Amino acid sequence: MSNEKSKITLSNFQVLQASNLGTMRFTKADQSKTSITKEINLAAAEIVLAKVLDRFLDGSLVCKIFNFRNRNYRARHDIFLNSKLTIYPTDEDLERIVFIVGNIPSLTIAGWITVKEAKVIRFYDQESKCWIVPQTELCRDWQEMV
Repeated sequence: MSNEKSKITLSNFQVLQASNLGTMRFTKADQSKTSITKEINLAAAEIVLAKVLDRFLDGSLVCKIFNFRNRNYRARHDIFLNSKLTIYPTDEDLERIVFIVGNIPSLTIAGWITVKEAKVIRFYDQESKCWIVPQTELCRDWQEMV
């Protein structure tokens, strides 16, 4: 992969898988804290991440957190192409958050960052008590990620 944003289009079958997985998660979740659309989009983002890491098998259900070669990856999604990545206090320092933006079926990998690198003063938002990272601060060196 090059050192730029990567656009990935899911197949119809992969969109169906994301819909099924997102719907299953929504039915098990605290529905006051999520939406079915959010869960489906997150499942689609996880499929994109698994495809990029060459860990996706059509017909399999993907996990919420990927742990490949002792490296933790977490997909985070937003529908808006220019949105910023939110890092939460509960995110673990060793995780690599891969930020994926856009709408199904065409999603864009904006980049990635480790939680430890994101939890710095310049990204901290006092109002939300989270760290807000602009896409321009995300890494796009995919060889370093894997």
